[in-house]
Amino acid sequence: MPVTIWLVRHAESVANVTQNGDLHDPELTDLGRQQCASLREDFAKKRVDLVFVSPMQRAIQTALEIFPESSGLFVEPTDNMILLPELQERGGAVCAPCDIGSPPDWILEKYGDTRFDHSHMTIEWTNKRPGSFYAPENARKRARFARKVLRDTVKPYEGTDLCIVVVTHGRFLQFLTESSVVFHNAEARPYVFAPADEDDTEAKLVEVSPIDDGDSSQE
Repeated sequence: MPVTIWLVRHAESVANVTQNGDLHDPELTDLGRQQCASLREDFAKKRVDLVFVSPMQRAIQTALEIFPESSGLFVEPTDNMILLPELQERGGAVCAPCDIGSPPDWILEKYGDTRFDHSHMTIEWTNKRPGSFYAPENARKRARFARKVLRDTVKPYEGTDLCIVVVTHGRFLQFLTESSVVFHNAEARPYVFAPADEDDTEAKLVEVSPIDDGDSSQE
């Protein structure tokens, strides 16, 4: 039984509504917070073990709305939400402020929830200038890195009914899935890793039916 990876696009942000790219690291709207309610109900029916989260505010707030501290949704309720900089939005050719994150210390101060693992955060994660690892032109390379992190994480869980959630962004999801799939705000879709030889450099993800997510027949 392969572990199911639920890919989630963040809920509606202020930038989604205003189309104002000059808003730095925007937060969710009230509607965005409401959009998370159905996902909260859906994931309450599953055995979620870990949540990987883009450190941008709209993704962090989406994760917190779906998995409030009092929900008890996690199998092991400590350090389950991992902030992974590689999951941040791609950004355009000229990266707008809305697609640039906030400094790690600021994030830690504002989102110091004890369930968050900040160990992957570095000061460089906000550097999206040309040539940097997080620059828009490196989105494909960054997506490959993120998939490998996820693949290595799920290996110990193979054969169980646990699942992992990834909260990220619309454009970046196309690189993560290596497809033209369009995720709407607060939409979740189930994936598994494709069977591969030991020398698996791409760690490809394959979408599965929500009814059959995690079913070994999808291998």
